[in-house]
This record gives sequence, structure tokens and C-alpha cells, in this order.
Amino acid sequence: MTAPPQSGAGYGPPAPPSGASFQGQPPQGQPLQGQPLQGQPLQAGPPAAPGQHAAPGYAPWHQTNQGYPQGQPLGQQAPPPHGAQQAPWATSSAQPRALDTNAKTRRLAGWAVIAGAGLVILGSVLPWASVAFVGSVHGTDGDGVITLVCAVIAALLALPAALGKRLNWLLGIAAFFGLLSAGIGAYDLSNISALASDESLVSVGPGLPIIIVGGLVVVGASIFGLIKGKRG
Repeated sequence: MTAPPQSGAGYGPPAPPSGASFQGQPPQGQPLQGQPLQGQPLQAGPPAAPGQHAAPGYAPWHQTNQGYPQGQPLGQQAPPPHGAQQAPWATSSAQPRALDTNAKTRRLAGWAVIAGAGLVILGSVLPWASVAFVGSVHGTDGDGVITLVCAVIAALLALPAALGKRLNWLLGIAAFFGLLSAGIGAYDLSNISALASDESLVSVGPGLPIIIVGGLVVVGASIFGLIKGKRG
């Protein structure tokens, strides 16, 4: 007769002896192969083929790297992309660049007004007419004194703009004195030209045309500086 089965024994393969483990299963207290110890991060392994699951203990590479740069701990927000960080800087740097351009424009307009005033001063001291047997008549002998004073005032008013200061209203006053100088030069030039056509002994000197050109330069540069100053 066969011995009856022991109580508590079930069907199936016999239990391994104490301390033994199945093939491929580590002893108690040791992690499975490919599974990290407690406290160590998961390591990304090679991606699984289509239709197959990834190996246990390995997260797919696109999940481990998605949203987290290399060395970024889990649970912390990843920094924005490099291009997103540059956008505010590009916007903020555009404003100082525009302001710098407007300042250069004001300086250019101021120096142009001063140059035009210099032409008016030069024309005021040059001969305005030449009379035979008498000699040259200079501008300081007549209205040249007025144009000379107007040119000096215009140059002083344009000096702050030439130094880059935002005193644009001074350019408006400088434009008035430039227009006054050009008007005086044009008036005297017409009178001397009419006299020269009647008498061949009188000829027009170079001072008046220079005054007209200088006065127009003062007016044009002042208006240009006013427009650019309002935009800046």
C-alpha cells in the first residue's frame, strides 16, 4: 500500500528546500535583475520593438527625457527652452537701440544747425556788393549785423541738441532765427541785384548767397530735429 499524502500538501511541484530559489529568481532581500535598488533613479534602456513591452525596470527613453533635461531631478519644473529665454532680452534690447538712434539723430540735427549758423556768420562778414572806384561793401556795414546776431543765437539754441539733450523746443526757436537770416539775405540780394542791373559799376558779392544757404540749412535741420525728437 502507498503512504497517504501528508496533511497540508497540495498538488503541484514539490516546494524547494529552505534557502533555495528558482532559476532566475534572486534570494529573498535581493532585487530582481534590472530593477534598481531603493533610492536609486530608474535608468532608461533601449526602446522596445513595436508590439512589445519594455523590459521591466526600464522606462522608455522618451518618457524619462520628456520635459526634463539631463541632470534635472524629477518633480521639478524644467527651464524654458533657450529660444524662449532670449525673446524678452531681444525685446528689451530693441528699445535702448531705438533710443540710441534717436539721440544720434538729435545730435546730428544740432550740429547741422550749428554748421548752418556758421555759414550765416561767414556770409555776414564777407562782401555783399562791390562798387567800382569805391570798393567792397561788407555785410557788417548794413544788415549783416542783424544776420550775424541771428546766427549766433541759432547756434547757441542748437548746442543742447548737439550734446544729446532732449530740449527740442529750442530747435523751433533756432529755426525762426535761421528763417529770419535767410529772409534778410534774400531781401538785400534782390535790391543789390536790381541796382547792379541798372548800373554796371555795381556787382553782387558772395556774402548774401552764403547767408541764404546757411539760413535754409538752419531751418531744415531744426525741423528735422523737431520731428525726430517727438518720435524719440
